[in-house]
Amino acid sequence: MISLIVYPNKLDKSVYSSYGVEQSSTLLSTLEGYCLSLERDQFMVFVNDKPLLFEHWSACRLNDGDMVEVVIEPKEPITIFYAVVAVLAVGSAIYSMNNIPDTYNSTTPKGSSIYDINSQGNRVRINGAVPELLGRHKVIPDLIAPPYKTFEDNEQWLLLLMCVGGGNIDFDHPDKLNYPNDKLIYIAETEADRLGIDCQYLIAPPGSDLTAHPAHQIMYTAPEVANGEVEIEVAGLVIGVASSFNKFLKPASTSSLRLIKQELIGGLEPIEREISQQWPVTFTSGSNIEIEGSTNDNGFYSIVSVNDNRRVLILNKLDTDGIDDPSWTGFVGSVLIAFSQVNLTGSVDGRKSGPFAASKSGKSARYIWIDYKFPRGLGKLNDRGSIDELTVTFRVEWRAISSADAWQAAMFTHTDKTLDQLGFSQRIDMQIDMRAEVRLSLVTSKLDDLKAHDDLMWVGLRSEVQSPVNYPHDTCLLMKLKASSALSAAASTKVSGIGTRVIPTMQPDGSFVTDKTRNPVNALVHLFSTSNLDYLTDLDHSRLQYLNDICASRRQYFDGVFDNQLTFIDAAKRMLDVGFAIPSIEWGKLRPVRDDANRVVEQMFQPDNMLSPLRVREELIIDDEFDSVEVEYMDSTTWKSSTVLCSLPGDSGTKPKKVRAFGITERREAWRYGMRKRREYKYRRITYLFDTELDGFNCERLSCVGIADEDDFQGRIVNFDSHDNVALLSGIIEWIPGEKHYTVLRAPDGSPWGPVEVYQGGSDREFVLSSLPPFPISQGSQDDVLYRFGILDNIETKALINTMQPAGTEKVSLVASGYDERVYADDNNEPPT
Repeated sequence: MISLIVYPNKLDKSVYSSYGVEQSSTLLSTLEGYCLSLERDQFMVFVNDKPLLFEHWSACRLNDGDMVEVVIEPKEPITIFYAVVAVLAVGSAIYSMNNIPDTYNSTTPKGSSIYDINSQGNRVRINGAVPELLGRHKVIPDLIAPPYKTFEDNEQWLLLLMCVGGGNIDFDHPDKLNYPNDKLIYIAETEADRLGIDCQYLIAPPGSDLTAHPAHQIMYTAPEVANGEVEIEVAGLVIGVASSFNKFLKPASTSSLRLIKQELIGGLEPIEREISQQWPVTFTSGSNIEIEGSTNDNGFYSIVSVNDNRRVLILNKLDTDGIDDPSWTGFVGSVLIAFSQVNLTGSVDGRKSGPFAASKSGKSARYIWIDYKFPRGLGKLNDRGSIDELTVTFRVEWRAISSADAWQAAMFTHTDKTLDQLGFSQRIDMQIDMRAEVRLSLVTSKLDDLKAHDDLMWVGLRSEVQSPVNYPHDTCLLMKLKASSALSAAASTKVSGIGTRVIPTMQPDGSFVTDKTRNPVNALVHLFSTSNLDYLTDLDHSRLQYLNDICASRRQYFDGVFDNQLTFIDAAKRMLDVGFAIPSIEWGKLRPVRDDANRVVEQMFQPDNMLSPLRVREELIIDDEFDSVEVEYMDSTTWKSSTVLCSLPGDSGTKPKKVRAFGITERREAWRYGMRKRREYKYRRITYLFDTELDGFNCERLSCVGIADEDDFQGRIVNFDSHDNVALLSGIIEWIPGEKHYTVLRAPDGSPWGPVEVYQGGSDREFVLSSLPPFPISQGSQDDVLYRFGILDNIETKALINTMQPAGTEKVSLVASGYDERVYADDNNEPPT
């Protein structure tokens, strides 16, 4: 016989399963007989301690006594070898499969996890698993794309595109009668519906159209502008000040300006004369100026040339697009008309703000957005205390990045008289897709006057990214939030919701209807359907229906969010654990097995069908043993981690064992869960170990078995008189005067029959059955019928199977825990207040 040893954990060789395999021709044929599909890199194989590559399996011939070791690679789910074990040990479960893992996520999630107490804000989950909500739970959506801000009607809005989780999630208010349209969506601790028009959101089920909400558009925001809020504040220099009447610019010709200074000469009638005046700034050809104070000649002009000696500027008029106006024929005013003010526009040294890249490297866009604001408003205070209009014009220029192409430009002008902050967002169509560089410059100057409010700040540069119109597998939340006094900036990134998963839900007749559900059985079925497993052939339907009905009647719910990668079997354990059940494999099917009270013995084991003496191990109580259980769970009222202490009478509660109850959100269920654990620790302290032949294959995890040892009244029926119902026994039995005595017989399939009352026979090795069993008591080729004898209180010892360890096809090693009804005493009780 060949020894096959399977190590489910590459890093822990202390946990393994061993099997005896009939000899076959090659290693490949041996493994193919136990596994439906074999692929490289799923596991490593050692033959007699020597590693063997996948390519050599077909050439490796196995001999009697060879040892084959299979080590599951940690990067690969171990479902493949679960199937192997299921074939080798039909009706058995795997020890390593039944160790319930830490019931919270073992690592800190990269996304917006509800279980991460350090940060519960909305974040991007880069290359992470999409959260899977099952049951009812608070969820913190992950950002699909970076949020961005925009201005509309002088209001700033924040737009967020978020993924709530996989599948369809319902957020309806539980009080549909009074709140028919409200959803359980929150901004920090405030219901989003209470914010009115300041919060506009869309819950999009999988596959629904997102284009109805503006947040569906993904934007790239240039960090050079958004993070630093680049301030465009060009020092526009004032040449003449109208209020002083001592500096003027007037036409020297139809297309030039000459700088003069007015001087009053005293006398009865003061007269004026022009005197030379130095330039207050240095003008250069190509610069632009703005003329104000004239009825007909106000506007923008470009400097063609400068005559410093005569203080004369030769000009060209600019049109509204900022280019030379060919229709301009010169100033309308005469030589004596003075202008109140001339502003030098653009920066003095020719610098512009930017250019900055509008798209990421390797990306292009057709549409860009410019966000800007006037932080102090726009206008000029006059001497009367009111506000005069003020105009600011700026130019946006763009071209393909790192190219020598001519700059394309667009100009924007704003005129207003307000001291309230103003904000604007402008969408620019560049006509073609390109990775553009963008710069911005003022056309008008900033007035050198404290009464003038004309500060301009460039606060955003964005480009539109090609965006999906739907997400076929996920529920999305799109939100548009107004930046107002009703909502802080910190709260705007703390969007959450309380949702219930919509999946196929088991009905009393076994059919399924898609609906909201919290039942762990429905969660398990959904797990099957999303794991490429066949629900019809791979699940035990009768066990599912039984557990579904139990959990529904007891209101045992699974409410949890899986936001990390997890193996199928670990997820199944967590789902079933809330209903005191575990996953088991029998005849190639996964079936949920519940640890119930009032268990009936399913199989009988005693020395006659044991291959080794029964070994009993009792765990003694020690001084430093914990004296209670503290359960940590997610409270559905606060959606914060909470604890409940579970103790028995006499427990001091000073040394609690801490456990986590993933999927439980109610204090009552957490307390019942903890009390079950506490009672298990106290009353399940006896372990039975024994070996059997093929009988062990009739058991599964948590099977209730009857166990007897050599000290009990048990044995074989060596002869049976069917006429008088007298059974001749293999051992001596003792009768207690005044007590009723019973027997339990083992049927050919290993199941017990009884207890049935028996009467004293003619010797101490006989009893008379009060009724006959439904199977024949005969000898011959059939196995002998086994019996147990005693009063009801001691006729059998119940135990629950923990593990089955098959060794070939002739031997199974079983480990069982003593059964005690006290374990279940608090299953229906209420926690103390």
